[in-house]
Amino acid sequence: EPETIAHLMLGCVFSCQVWAIILGRWGKLEWIPSQDSLPADWWSTRLVPLSERRDLSMGIILVWWTIWKHRNAIVFDGARPDVALVTHLIETEGRLWWKAGLFKGPGLVC
Repeated sequence: EPETIAHLMLGCVFSCQVWAIILGRWGKLEWIPSQDSLPADWWSTRLVPLSERRDLSMGIILVWWTIWKHRNAIVFDGARPDVALVTHLIETEGRLWWKAGLFKGPGLVC
């Protein structure tokens, strides 16, 4: 499979596993992307109350950023793909983002 941004962030098996865990924690399992999802189309079609939209947008950015950093560690540092590590990093970083005020609500459960 060619490494496109859509494939890397939503469609590859690794990303799908990460999303299944994170979206399960968010109570949004119906949002699990398909292998042919495009990032902008996938996110823009989510029906989210306005009061939650900013926090969920920040959460998605956090997931994408963590997947990207892990991909770079695999490519450049010889790391092994590790879904548990990525979800742990999302949780840890999410707490820091919440403490920094990047989440306005009570905080996403990552």
